[in-house]
Amino acid sequence: MLSATSRVLDGGAVSQLRARGRSLVKAVREHTAPLLKNPRLLSVGASAVFARTRRMSGGTRAILIAPPGAGNIGDAALVGAFLENVAGPITVVSRYPSDFRIPVELAHRVQLISLGTLLYGGLPSFVRDLRRFKALLGDAASVSIVGADIMDGAYNFRASTSRAIVARSAASAGIDTRVLGFSWNDKAHDQARAMLRSADHAGVRLLLRDPLSAERAERDGLNAVTCADIVFAAKSADPARADRTLAEIDTTGGLALVNVSGLIASDQTGAYVSIIRALQARGLGVVLLPHVIKHGPDDLAACRRVFAALDAEGGTEGIALVEDVLLPAEVRGFAERATITVTGRMHLAIMSLMKGVPAVTLATQGKVEGLMAIFELPYLCVEPGDGLADRVELAVERILADRSAVSRHILAKLPEVTALAQKNFEGLPRV
Repeated sequence: MLSATSRVLDGGAVSQLRARGRSLVKAVREHTAPLLKNPRLLSVGASAVFARTRRMSGGTRAILIAPPGAGNIGDAALVGAFLENVAGPITVVSRYPSDFRIPVELAHRVQLISLGTLLYGGLPSFVRDLRRFKALLGDAASVSIVGADIMDGAYNFRASTSRAIVARSAASAGIDTRVLGFSWNDKAHDQARAMLRSADHAGVRLLLRDPLSAERAERDGLNAVTCADIVFAAKSADPARADRTLAEIDTTGGLALVNVSGLIASDQTGAYVSIIRALQARGLGVVLLPHVIKHGPDDLAACRRVFAALDAEGGTEGIALVEDVLLPAEVRGFAERATITVTGRMHLAIMSLMKGVPAVTLATQGKVEGLMAIFELPYLCVEPGDGLADRVELAVERILADRSAVSRHILAKLPEVTALAQKNFEGLPRV
């Protein structure tokens, strides 16, 4: 019979073996996970799932593959614009069930389905969710994939490639498939370029949201249609939240919306303190407006740092900080009241420009230059980094020297831009 000491030693040895086993399993998973997400492997898996698939037709449902969402107002605005413009039954495919809120008035015709690994999984889970997606196509008239910046080929090349593979699969089954208004990077990853070209050859419509992106796509051998971001086609605006917030500050001299993006790596606190003080010196009330509130690139934390620094250096009178995730219609309610916007997030710029509001926007991923090219206002795009405050203040000074003229110029371009945004929905049943 083993002694108590032996049993303890044996138990300790067993625990060590188990710990080593767990470490080995973890190491194997960490090594194989990237391999299982290799776009070429996923492409082979998708081809196997859709092999010998009969061409589908006769469905009535529009399928929308949504962006990540979950605290990103820009993503919610993209989905909302689609729902406001496309009639009939719609299935929104998201990563998680809580990523988006479907408006109550649309619940009778819009369903939300989560396929968590369709766009972000390794081969086994990707194939499982792709089969589920294929089953949805039996009642589908169209598949639309939100492109925006997630399809730009460089920002997250695996997110780009997985969407391209799903798009190619749907098109190969005879479904009207399109990638809605997206940017294309001038340094797209080779695999992103190859997978999107494969989708293009399968008949997927590629709708580029600015002329610079379209030029880049054409140079990469893609059949690009120039359009505009679909949020320019949004219709709703809700002023109630803006009315409550703006009642707390003096806006008789005008209103500046200021967003501090958590996506931009460098600490911008000092620059934004200087920018906001310059706006206040011109008599403007200021609303600090986070556009993404989620784990990771969190605007709220960045906005709070700026607000705290302002409080420590002279106080926050005349400044309001929004600390929750607004609905896109509520953001447009703020934009209707704004004189000027300064933002690190492009969809806040879009929702400001929609209302004729000049939006000084920090350049990220090569997408802002294309947006401002549409409006022929390149000086509204500024580079982040050292000297940011000086560059923004120069742009602000140029705008406020004759704000009415700048606004008239934006409003004069809007019908053309809105028409370009509507091109995303050609061939779909319209509201």
